[in-house]
Amino acid sequence: MGAFLSKDFHFPFKPGSVDGIRQVVNIAAANADLPIIMQRTGGRAGGYLSFEDFHQPILATYLIIRRHNDIALVAGSGFGGLKVPGCIFPETG
Repeated sequence: MGAFLSKDFHFPFKPGSVDGIRQVVNIAAANADLPIIMQRTGGRAGGYLSFEDFHQPILATYLIIRRHNDIALVAGSGFGGLKVPGCIFPETG
């Protein structure tokens, strides 16, 4: 990590797709001492009010994200309506 960065600084990313999430994971893998915040929101209505398109990218990549202790995953969206048996996210809709 460069001398200009504080250890308290986290690099924020807001990937919008499975491919984007994988790119952030690749950055984390190549820079193990780089603290990263990965924010995931839904893909519609500007993201923050939408749950459409929110769950599937996280479900598809959750295990690879959790392999990296330097990634803090922030999930923020409208959490309603998901009906997937055995889903890691409880239904709230």
